[in-house]
Amino acid sequence: MIGTRAQSSHTHHLPPTTYEETEEHGAHVVIRPKGTFALGEATQALAETLTRAETEKSGAILVDLTDLRALDSTALGLLVGCLRRMHALSREVILVHPNERVRLLLSMTRLDSVFPVHSGTVEAFDDLERKTGGVTDRERRSRDSV
Repeated sequence: MIGTRAQSSHTHHLPPTTYEETEEHGAHVVIRPKGTFALGEATQALAETLTRAETEKSGAILVDLTDLRALDSTALGLLVGCLRRMHALSREVILVHPNERVRLLLSMTRLDSVFPVHSGTVEAFDDLERKTGGVTDRERRSRDSV
C-alpha cells in the first residue's frame, strides 16, 4: 500500500475532515479521497499521494471519488497536473464514481471530456484491460523501444 492519510482542513464553509487511502492493484493504484479537499494540508497530502503513485507504480492511477464530498480548484489543478505528467508517460488517470456535485464541477470545467470517467472501479479496470491487453504502460514502452 502506498499510504493512508488523515488530515484536517480549516475552511469555514466545508466540513473539516478529509481522509485518503490508496490500494495497489498490480501496476495500478486506486486513490480514495474522502471528505472535502480544499486549500491546506489535505490538498498537500493529495499532491504527495499522486506524486508517489506516479513514481512508484507503472500503471494507471484510478481516483475513486465515491466518498469525496467536495474539492476546490487547487485539488482539481493537482488532478490535471497529474494527468498531464501521466500522459507524457503514456499512462492514464481515471476518475471513478464522482457524486453529482463533483460531476457538475467536471462538466462545468469540461474536465469530463479530458479525464476518463467510470461508474465503478470494476468498469475502469475492464476498460484498462481492453486498452492494454493486460500489459502495463511501462512494460509496453520498454517492449516498444527494443
